[in-house]
Amino acid sequence: MNRIKEQVLEKSCNLYRTRPWIGILLLFVVIIGFHSWSLMRFPQPFVDEGWYGARALGFLETGRAFGTLDSNFMVEYDGYWTYFPLLPVLLHALSFRLAGGVSLLAMRLVSLLFGLWLLTAVYLLAYRLCGRREAVFSVLLVAFSWPFCISAHWARTDIMAAALGFTALALYVNSRQQTFWVNVLAGFCVGLAFEFHPNAAIFGLTLVVMAFVAQGWGTLKHRSLWGIVCGGALGGLFYAALHILRYPDTYFTFQRLFFSATHTPPILTFDLGVMLEAFRNMAISMFLEVYPLSLLVMLAVVALWRRPSLENRWLIAAVLSLTLGYTLWVRNRMPYYPIILTPIFDIVAVGVVLDEFSRPWRRRVSFYARRVLVLGLSLASLIRPFTAVLYPYYQDYENVQQQIKAVIVPGESIIGPQTFWFGLYEHNYHSWEEIMYYQRYALGSSVEEALQSLHPDVFIADGYVRLVAPGERRNMYDQHVSLDLFQVRDFLDRRGTLLIRFNGGVYGEVFVYRINWD
Repeated sequence: MNRIKEQVLEKSCNLYRTRPWIGILLLFVVIIGFHSWSLMRFPQPFVDEGWYGARALGFLETGRAFGTLDSNFMVEYDGYWTYFPLLPVLLHALSFRLAGGVSLLAMRLVSLLFGLWLLTAVYLLAYRLCGRREAVFSVLLVAFSWPFCISAHWARTDIMAAALGFTALALYVNSRQQTFWVNVLAGFCVGLAFEFHPNAAIFGLTLVVMAFVAQGWGTLKHRSLWGIVCGGALGGLFYAALHILRYPDTYFTFQRLFFSATHTPPILTFDLGVMLEAFRNMAISMFLEVYPLSLLVMLAVVALWRRPSLENRWLIAAVLSLTLGYTLWVRNRMPYYPIILTPIFDIVAVGVVLDEFSRPWRRRVSFYARRVLVLGLSLASLIRPFTAVLYPYYQDYENVQQQIKAVIVPGESIIGPQTFWFGLYEHNYHSWEEIMYYQRYALGSSVEEALQSLHPDVFIADGYVRLVAPGERRNMYDQHVSLDLFQVRDFLDRRGTLLIRFNGGVYGEVFVYRINWD
């Protein structure tokens, strides 16, 4: 029996060595199977998915990337429909068309497809810099990491930007002769990624740093750098043509109203305190919240530094420049942002893990301690996603939707969390954040005046609706994206009738009020 097992194992190893694509194909089959099964289980439907869904439906109905959840006062500005990203809306609209109607599953499938694209780019990047074995394990680690399980499932654009950004890096390092047009394509991928999410700008810095690592100061005269610059400029012009050049006043007005207070990159605030706070928040989020393998990444950078080669210098440059760029460019530490950063961490962390377990066993306390540490951190990075999918998040969502729909009359207009738009999109459904944006638009206006401009029949609130008492200490994001608790309570006490109140599981306490405007 043992002889048969040995023969089977030997044949399998020989088959993998002669036809490695079979093993890679099986790996992707396992990854696709796991994520297809867990796609709707985890994470719970999220507010931003409603934003993108409403814009996709709006595009199908009007030909414009603008939905009912977007602020109603925006239509007073010329070219208001050109402000929001167009390409992701087109993709989600296409998914609705193929699905035969509005479907959160169809939107999440788009994210999963871009997740597979990202894994392919990670494989090509790691294969060139580290080898086939490291590339396979890098794909495995990325595919089952916490950031990937969030971003490849939520119908947001972060995974799309990450796929294009890592494709740019893979194109650059695999261009053996540093072909000009390949580097143009790499730069254009970064510029195009900016259309999906501005956070992708950090890949531009990384490409330039990697070019200097390869060529030194001579890169200023080298075609490779100027290929990257030309490609990035083309991508930037594409973005500007879609969103800025036709209606610049509208673009910058909306930018100030919606994002300047909460999304201005730390480095563009020119405030040393904000930048230092960004480094502190980065350390906390990476070590304690997002990435258990951070210690292994630091060990890997030290090991790479001791073994100088072009590939190792490229890896160090990518890790350091992406980390620095992420710290100084990304203002908020949201759980869906790290996917543009952590795949490069996974690639270098895999090198440490494989190097550790390829060494012969030694009877030393330091050896056992090091191996336990590496194994423990590796398992910690995988346990969280596998335990998260065990909770039926989507069941909570369906329960909340059913209880809300049971008390709403057909034809009533609604204001509430974007999350529940999917079950109520046939109503005139507004986002609660429109109240806040109206108050920025009409300075000095109250919550009631903002609600009067929208005139909803029903008000819905859950744990994601931020109601903050004046003077209450909150983080920077909550201070700017919230409503005055006392004003909301006063309005509902005078004009609201509570229809239902219940525990929404992961959505917290859910309240539904009917508003009396008489």
